[in-house]
Amino acid sequence: MVYAYIILCTVYIERVERRRRSQPAGLDRQVIIAAATSLITGHGADGLSMRSLAAELGVTPMALYNHVRDKDELIDAMLDDALGRVQVPEDGDPVTVVRGIMLSSYDVLIEYRGLVPLYLERRGARGPNAIGLGEKVREALGGLGIDRDQAQRILRALIIQALGFAAFGAVPSDPPAIRDAFCDSLNWTLDGALHVGAQQVGDSERSGHE
Repeated sequence: MVYAYIILCTVYIERVERRRRSQPAGLDRQVIIAAATSLITGHGADGLSMRSLAAELGVTPMALYNHVRDKDELIDAMLDDALGRVQVPEDGDPVTVVRGIMLSSYDVLIEYRGLVPLYLERRGARGPNAIGLGEKVREALGGLGIDRDQAQRILRALIIQALGFAAFGAVPSDPPAIRDAFCDSLNWTLDGALHVGAQQVGDSERSGHE
């Protein structure tokens, strides 16, 4: 009995030691996300696999699974991590805030152009950065008198615009001209949002007098 117990302990210790050796010092979730983003930037989305990423980092594939559940979770983390670089205006009127967020979002998409097909495939991102940016836009639109349902519809249109123009801007052609076109499209959408806000405020005031 004692001998069997010693064997079990030895096997357990060996497994723990193998796991420890498979996690090199300095390997963490953020390092993995950065390496995966770099890999996609250089080789495209098809060039990313857990094996290719492990080779890039000089670790075993199993070491990656200690930090991300699978490739899908890794991709979601990459997309949201990039959105963490979007600049949010600290002050200004609601239109200025929304315009600033969307222009910065477009610039980030162009900077990380290898991720654009993945954003399109997943129809955006779902992590905390994406949620926070969406809430900032909805809040700003609310400042124009737009109700939350309409704000969500406008936000969806803005996201589709940014992704669509980024898909064209990511192709080596005439990026400055495409960004200018995006700015025009953004301004037209925001002009429409102003109209919606004024209309909803007017409707609310009229209903209050009835």
